[in-house]
Amino acid sequence: KCDWSSDVCSSDLASTPVVKVTGSGCIFANFQIWGGFTTGNAGMITWQDEGNRNYYWNVHFAGQADAASAAGSASRTLVLSGGGEHVFQGCTIGVDTVQRTGGTTRTVEFKSGTARNTFSNCTFPVYLATLAAGTSTLYTAAAASLDRWTKFDNCFFLNASTTSGGVAQKIGRAHV
Repeated sequence: KCDWSSDVCSSDLASTPVVKVTGSGCIFANFQIWGGFTTGNAGMITWQDEGNRNYYWNVHFAGQADAASAAGSASRTLVLSGGGEHVFQGCTIGVDTVQRTGGTTRTVEFKSGTARNTFSNCTFPVYLATLAAGTSTLYTAAAASLDRWTKFDNCFFLNASTTSGGVAQKIGRAHV
């Protein structure tokens, strides 16, 4: 984990979140962030954005990429909190490298009233072992987690399957 403002990296590579964005109006493009470690972390968050109006283009958020984080109920690939109004274009959010065997696993969490986020031409790969009650790709912890709307334009939600039969994709949990 690095503090880019001081160029200091921690020896605790399994710390969470791996990256926390607090700035607004930033552009992130053309890279991959890997959220998997040999030691594992059942509460791993790969990328957390607490800012406003950030733009992501062609970023691969490769989170929950080890056995512990893939099974951890508190583990997430992407967490959006704060003001929102983010745009994700051509991004890949998640991996299907490690099968999620835990009963409660989620890829993306929306929280704290994040508003008006747009996902355009994004792919959400996952490898679910089960469709347990708490398992989903998109997750909101409470009714106030989302403010107004979230747009998914031409996105793909993919669940790897096996030749002996797979598990259908479960998109999310809704609150009304």
